[in-house]
Amino acid sequence: MIGGIFVKNLWNWFKDEESGQGMVEYALIIAVIAAIVIVVMGILGPKIVTLGKTDKLNAPTVNTSDGTLS
Repeated sequence: MIGGIFVKNLWNWFKDEESGQGMVEYALIIAVIAAIVIVVMGILGPKIVTLGKTDKLNAPTVNTSDGTLS
């Protein structure tokens, strides 16, 4: 019944007027961080994909027909 106690305590916390203000502030902080992450991924995303597609390290590849490295 630990989950029920947690939900009850969480509900009581949400009902508190002052904690509601705190929750809004936390939600705004999370929204700003999410927006920053989206912008950064939009800028760096294509570069990361290109980096993954190019083989700059000349890593060995496995020949699928006989399992040897080339």
